[in-house]
Amino acid sequence: MESLASTALGVPGGGLVPFSTNVFGHWGRTVSEKILPLQAHKAQPGSGFHGQALIARFHDSVVADIRASAHRVLRTRQLALEDRMRFFKVIWQLDGCMQLDQQGRSVTVQAGQWVTYDTSRPYGIETSGDARFLVLLLPFEAMGRTGLDLERMVGCPMPTQGTAAVARASLSSLLSEGIDLSHEPEGQRVLQDSILALVGAAVRQLRLPGEAEHRATHRKLQVALAYIKSHLTEPLLSADLVAQACGMSRRSLYTAFNALAQTPHAYIMRSRLALACELLAAADSKRTITQVAYELGFADAAHFSRAFNERYGASPSQWRSRQFDCA
Repeated sequence: MESLASTALGVPGGGLVPFSTNVFGHWGRTVSEKILPLQAHKAQPGSGFHGQALIARFHDSVVADIRASAHRVLRTRQLALEDRMRFFKVIWQLDGCMQLDQQGRSVTVQAGQWVTYDTSRPYGIETSGDARFLVLLLPFEAMGRTGLDLERMVGCPMPTQGTAAVARASLSSLLSEGIDLSHEPEGQRVLQDSILALVGAAVRQLRLPGEAEHRATHRKLQVALAYIKSHLTEPLLSADLVAQACGMSRRSLYTAFNALAQTPHAYIMRSRLALACELLAAADSKRTITQVAYELGFADAAHFSRAFNERYGASPSQWRSRQFDCA
């Protein structure tokens, strides 16, 4: 199956896409199609513009070397909600500077620094004239612990040194040397894993004010996830019950789940539906749809079917039939 990133981002896997234009509207549309859906605005209406980019996708990640005149891009709440995948976006500022606004924080990123932010939340970026930067999109679902490490560093400019510099140099070489990985899917996956490891190592070397609080929140999240996993099929499982059972307030529970960009209720629902897929696909299973619904704690089969269809775009029976048709 083709990855969601490859269908959402119009860049061939492993291939390179060069792009240059003096037409600002063309620039905005291409950036949205090839990298990430954004709203682009000129810094000064009526002024001239030039932008050029070299873009590549490897596995589920996208990297681009961008040079552009001053402009501003917005990731609106609606665009973030419509996106099917959550990414962390990493920028290495090579020349010029940019201003990043996200989560109520406004920072200036200077040449020689790198910064990360979350595409599932609204943000705005304004670049200086003739800025150059390296952009990397990393899929949150592939990150594991690295995603949580990046979460605490959102909107914090960091010096490009050590493993952060190695990651930047590796990606710059991929683009500048025109390395074609389009026929090497395994190589693309290994490259993504390597970059994730380098970025994760770079972040873990840094210490920020409030890190002790972050670690405490992370521990709360792990306790809550373990409780949900062991009680997933209980009909009365809810955010309030999880908070009470884990010895934390409802507010603390929701704060902990911010790292997953999901509410506890949404996480419980997605986990139940994922387990439903396993039960429905089991070749030796004689469970009816109604039995699966009750086993997973749904009040009735109708509620289960509606939730399943919203998540997977097919009814439980249709989904089960497709699995056996493909077997």
